[in-house]
Order: sequence, then structure tokens, then C-alpha cells
Amino acid sequence: MRLAKYLLCVIALGLGTGDASASALVYTPVNPNFGGNPNNGGFLLQEATDNNHFKGLAQYGTPAQTGTQQLESTITNSLYSQIASKIATDLGNGQTSGSFQVGNSTIFYSDNGTVTTITVNNNNGGSTTFSVPDGI
Repeated sequence: MRLAKYLLCVIALGLGTGDASASALVYTPVNPNFGGNPNNGGFLLQEATDNNHFKGLAQYGTPAQTGTQQLESTITNSLYSQIASKIATDLGNGQTSGSFQVGNSTIFYSDNGTVTTITVNNNNGGSTTFSVPDGI
């Protein structure tokens, strides 16, 4: 019985000792942005979307704007853009200071060569002043 086990072990070892073959490991990227298969793009985007737990401000109690609120915001932003454009045009034409009226507010601006200072005074006595470094 002992001889049979010995022969069985020798035969098993003899069968398992063939030539081993191996090849070099080659890295294949998955992401199509880095040379991977372009068919992986949709899958990777879906995975990223599923893992994105940030749902935006609406989830945290900030209500969506109504059409009227969006219109008001657009008009306000357009007005701010026109004010900034007027000040930039005046400063670009060599004018170092000036003022103008917008609704119930008076806007004063001055440039000392390094900083442009803008002051907004409203009719209620309130005032806001801020400075913008030149070259921005």
C-alpha cells in the first residue's frame, strides 16, 4: 500500500512538471481618454453619474427660479454688464474718474493707476465701495 502511494505521487509529480510558459504583461487602458476602447465611454460615464452624490443646490432647499425671476436676473446682469462696460470704456479713453446715475443710485469711480475704486451711493444714504486692481 505504501508503494502504491509512492508510485501515485511520482506519477502525479511527473505529469505536473511540464515546461512552464509565460508572456509579458501588457497594460491595456480602459478609459478611452487614455487610449482605451471607445466603447467603454458610455459605461464609464454612467458609472460616474451613478457615483455622483452631489445633486445640486435645488436638493438643499434653494427653489428653482420662476420665469419672472429668471427675467429679472437676466435684466439685472445685463445692467451690471453695461455699467462695467461704461466704466471700462471711460478708463480706456484716459478718463481717470467720473460718475453717473443709474435709477436711484449714483456710481462714482476713480483710477489711481494701480486700483480702480467704485462707490455706489443710493438715495437711502447707503453706500458700497469696492476696489479692483488694474490689469484684471
